[in-house]
Amino acid sequence: SAFFNPKIGVHLTQYDLSDTGPYASSPSRVLPLASIRAGVFLEREFTFAGSDYAQTLDPHLYYLYIPDDKQDDIPVFDTSINTTGYAAMFRENRFSGLDRIGDANQLAFGVTSRIISRSDGSEIGYVRIAQQYFFSDQDVIRLRLRPDGALVADGRTTTDLLGPLLGEFGLTVAEHWQMKGELQWEPNENTTEKMTMRALYRPNDGRLLNFAYHARRAPPGVLRRRNVDIDQTDVSFRWPLHPELALVGRWSFAVPESKTLELFGGIEYESCCFGIRAVARRFLNNIDGDFSTGIFLQIELKGLGGIGKNTVDFLNQRIPGYETEF
Repeated sequence: SAFFNPKIGVHLTQYDLSDTGPYASSPSRVLPLASIRAGVFLEREFTFAGSDYAQTLDPHLYYLYIPDDKQDDIPVFDTSINTTGYAAMFRENRFSGLDRIGDANQLAFGVTSRIISRSDGSEIGYVRIAQQYFFSDQDVIRLRLRPDGALVADGRTTTDLLGPLLGEFGLTVAEHWQMKGELQWEPNENTTEKMTMRALYRPNDGRLLNFAYHARRAPPGVLRRRNVDIDQTDVSFRWPLHPELALVGRWSFAVPESKTLELFGGIEYESCCFGIRAVARRFLNNIDGDFSTGIFLQIELKGLGGIGKNTVDFLNQRIPGYETEF
């Protein structure tokens, strides 16, 4: 099967502000947009080592046009640059929030292929590759208001024809073991901007174990004030000791500095009527190397609610694949 989706629209934004500083009290913005999204779904069946499989192939094209509007008269309340990834290649706006609408005259091409078991429908592995092509410069950036009242650029314009080449993969290497990876290569600088490798062990008995390695090079002026390389390892887990008791923890370690970035451990206890989570954490607090410590404690009465620090969101963010029964 195939799809072809043309789209035209208008972004209309009106602000009503007070205490605006260097900005007008009622800035507005009108931006037209046009896009075309098209793709094909292909599938074939094959047999390997006596087992039946299906392979899918899904090429995807996305053209987007939004004219250039600097938008410097609009303050930035909650807008940042979206994290790069396969899905981000096909988004309408490269910014989160609505304080900035990115100018665009670009084409994104991506292809996804999966191997699926015909016996139970499980995914054996996948690979995704995508790249963007820019037919004009991307000039819209954020302006940050400093405490002294000055406006400074937070980001940089893009003048390259080619965007980063992004690849992702996942593979089931053994029962309950999965490997996942991501690579982002910058062809204009011939550098690897981001690389992630992760091994995940998750049987169906509540046990969870993650091993990960992350490396990232920030493009100048994007997201951070200085070009900081990330080169770190990460181990996290949830491990039941008893049907009612489990341990949780994480250790994040910066390789070049030989320094622990975050370390926490805790316990979860669940009975028929209530649950308790307690987590102790030590983490790097700033770039000067200062550490902070904290303790999270939550008591939940089933069906009635809970008291204390909500540890569920904290554990969901820091232990990939984490799930809880209460």
